[in-house]
Amino acid sequence: MTASLGFVTRRLSAAVASIAIAALLPLASAQAATFTVTTTADSGPGSLRQAIVDANATSIGSEGHHTIAFAIAGEGLQSIRPTTPLPKISASMLIDGYTQPGSSVNSLPNGSNAVLRIELDGSLAGANADGLAIGQNDCCGYTPPLTVRGLVINRFSGRGIVATGRSGCDPNLVGCRAQLTVLGSRIGTDASGTTAAGNGVGIDIGLNAVGYIGGEIPGVQAPSRPPAADRNLISGNLGAGVRIDAPTATPGAAYDCYAHIYGGDIGTDASGTQPLGNGGNGVEVGDFGAVRMLYSRVSASGANGIDITRSAALPNQFSLTSVVDQTTVGGAQAGLGNQGHGLHFSGSTGASVNATIQHNGGAGIRVDGQARVDFSGGVISDNGGLPIDLNTEGPDANDALDADEGANEGVNWPVLTSATTGSNGIVRGSLDSLPNTRFEIALYQTNRCDANGGQLQFRQVNKSGVSVMTDANGHADIDVTFGSGFDVGTYPYLTALTRFVSTPAPFSTAIVVSEVSHSCVAITGGSTPSAGSVQLERASYAVSESGGSVEVVVTRSGGSSGPASVNLATADQTALAGSDYTAVATTLNFADGDAEPQRVTIAINPDQTVEGDESFTVSLSNASGATLGTPASATVTIGDDDSPTTPPPTEPPPPTEPPPSNPPTPVDGGLKAGAGALQPAALALLGLLAMLRLARRRDGGARSALRERPGAPRSARLLVLALAAIGLPAQAGELRPVDEPLYLPGLYVGTQLGVGHYGLPRAGFERELRAAGHEVGASFDRSAFSGSVYAGLPVYPGLAIEAGWQEFGEYDGELSGSTADVAGLVDTAAESLRPAGRGVSLGLNNRTALGDWRFNLRLAGVAYRSTQKIRIGGLGAENKDNGLGIGGGVGIGYRLGSRWSLSLTADSYALGGSAAITRLGAQIECRIGR
Repeated sequence: MTASLGFVTRRLSAAVASIAIAALLPLASAQAATFTVTTTADSGPGSLRQAIVDANATSIGSEGHHTIAFAIAGEGLQSIRPTTPLPKISASMLIDGYTQPGSSVNSLPNGSNAVLRIELDGSLAGANADGLAIGQNDCCGYTPPLTVRGLVINRFSGRGIVATGRSGCDPNLVGCRAQLTVLGSRIGTDASGTTAAGNGVGIDIGLNAVGYIGGEIPGVQAPSRPPAADRNLISGNLGAGVRIDAPTATPGAAYDCYAHIYGGDIGTDASGTQPLGNGGNGVEVGDFGAVRMLYSRVSASGANGIDITRSAALPNQFSLTSVVDQTTVGGAQAGLGNQGHGLHFSGSTGASVNATIQHNGGAGIRVDGQARVDFSGGVISDNGGLPIDLNTEGPDANDALDADEGANEGVNWPVLTSATTGSNGIVRGSLDSLPNTRFEIALYQTNRCDANGGQLQFRQVNKSGVSVMTDANGHADIDVTFGSGFDVGTYPYLTALTRFVSTPAPFSTAIVVSEVSHSCVAITGGSTPSAGSVQLERASYAVSESGGSVEVVVTRSGGSSGPASVNLATADQTALAGSDYTAVATTLNFADGDAEPQRVTIAINPDQTVEGDESFTVSLSNASGATLGTPASATVTIGDDDSPTTPPPTEPPPPTEPPPSNPPTPVDGGLKAGAGALQPAALALLGLLAMLRLARRRDGGARSALRERPGAPRSARLLVLALAAIGLPAQAGELRPVDEPLYLPGLYVGTQLGVGHYGLPRAGFERELRAAGHEVGASFDRSAFSGSVYAGLPVYPGLAIEAGWQEFGEYDGELSGSTADVAGLVDTAAESLRPAGRGVSLGLNNRTALGDWRFNLRLAGVAYRSTQKIRIGGLGAENKDNGLGIGGGVGIGYRLGSRWSLSLTADSYALGGSAAITRLGAQIECRIGR
């Protein structure tokens, strides 16, 4: 046993040394780095311009990014004023203004209390100068992502931030699109967010570009609100706040540019309550552009709040280009309304809207051209025009058989004749439209009604879809009874609109709506309108000391007839105003018909004192115009998150140790590299290779692993299996990026070709035969073509599951000599030789990326089908059987483009009997998932 382990240790020591040297080589290549800005000067060492130049010049793999941080001496705002445009960004980069001392992120759910200390002022940069720009590379280049965080960008005559991707390439290819992410920044205002200091355009998302403004909206059914720290303020710009347009895109392409706008304010000040509008459209989407908006606010624009236009001559191969969801367009007070329409859709665009649309100068939703728009819910009220206005401006009359075309196909609106309430709600009316077509009639209660439709004010309360089918003449009666009556205290009128699925070219499918019915009717049989009651939404609230603020909600229910008001004030209990929270005393006002909840934000002041949980109260009083409901008081508990500090026991100081000769060096945005990272990798390889060697080798011979005597060799195998199990996760833990997950590119496939070497020596094979009584010699070719085809799926950062088809080659043996037992000779030879021909494997791949280099460490089980061909003189025998084995290997490769990589690999598989196949080859791999 000692001799066998000594042999393995010597061989593995040499192998590990070679692997360690190879693993160190990529560390010399460029990795993610941090470039620190230390001066407000326009150029020279420590300037922002120089940091961009240096970052652009430092190569980096596509999985990492450089960081530009700020450490400018002095207190207060630091203004950087370029005298010429800054260099375009050509490397993956994070520019983080929150690294400047004195900066802090926003903690409020509405508005922003962020403190920004880095301002990029373009007043001296010249005509048409842009602030920050992702450069447009040629089709063969890589367009890097840029993240801008915690910056004030203002006074550029061009665009504050612009992203433009590669031209002339498939936008679905990774690296073709430019990716811009903007978080926690103020674009077009001063640092306080209260005064306009506009750029020409705030943010511009151009050809083959994607913008995540406030972050990427999760692809789930009901995404949560975005982090408060990521809310942007985009206000005061001379043109559009956000522009998404690709005017030079290839006709027929889908989404040549798009953006997510996730939270934040466009057109208000930092508080979110005062207008600070952009001069053009708040959000402007042009040809080949699309937008998805969620939990955002677009107010006080000089034109339309949201304007989405696609030239009618351009093809459109999809039903919805844009989604506006749970977004406010305009505002609850008149000064926050956009001067034009709330939302305007034209050309051949399509969209779905679920929004609160108030106090805009034109229509709530204006649709013209060939646009297809669905209104799926929300509030439309107090706008200068119709709630929904199709085709010609103003109310459209219904036409016979709904033969007209244009916006939303000019679908006819339903005619209501009566609505009554009691124990049941009964609605009657009719729809005349397309023959033999199914429609949905969406019913809405409203607080005001203009049967002429000229200045109809519309507010959604509840909606119940009523399905009707028109006859051959295009007529359908509406006659529906609900199980309960209508609550008419607040909303005594009923109106409706038509929804149906439109399928004309160029749209595949699109849900469209009509104008709101111009036959609004009063609901009869109801009670006298009530003013309702005002109360707190909850009787208790809880917030952590570091939570920043708590939001208290006051509701009005049971009616909203007439104006109402109520006082709200805080009072100390164990928490003290000024030190633990900021006192609030205010009057909340509800307009006639207004039942929208009102929210009051109370700031929480953190401290470092261990004092336990504390509380204060919030109370309502002096209700006017409505009764005071319950609960009228709530308790707010502030959770103490300060930990007591226990002094350490007095002990003599530990002896001073010299620093390690090669300490791990953390690199922002890259990997923690150094000898410490190589040790667990070497340990994993040591365990893996020792396991494979011991599985087939004992005492220098070639005895079957299935027939080994129990004892120390088996214990040694258990030992090295444990080493491998420890080493694999240890490597994943040490070789990890600081800012990003380990190499986790998505589903991938690959193939490996090489030469397999059969590890059974001839001398050992002959000893096996002679021990069974056969005096023969042996010869066989120990090398053959070998390879595999595999697919893998990452399941955890740095770890993937792989399945593959393995070809181990065929190894034919020929015997010479004599024997009295030919059948026994064949059986003995087959059992001892037993090389595998092919099989399927399933295992794990520990995948690590260092810049453009790739490292793989595999461990897999294999089920194989073996074929033994033994020839004795002119006679031949063949034996087939199945078996299980274990194996693994290492690979070192390099990234080729955004999806491909090429590697050199070494694998070894311990199979049944004494067989062990070692394979050296080359591997090519392609990522096919995102």
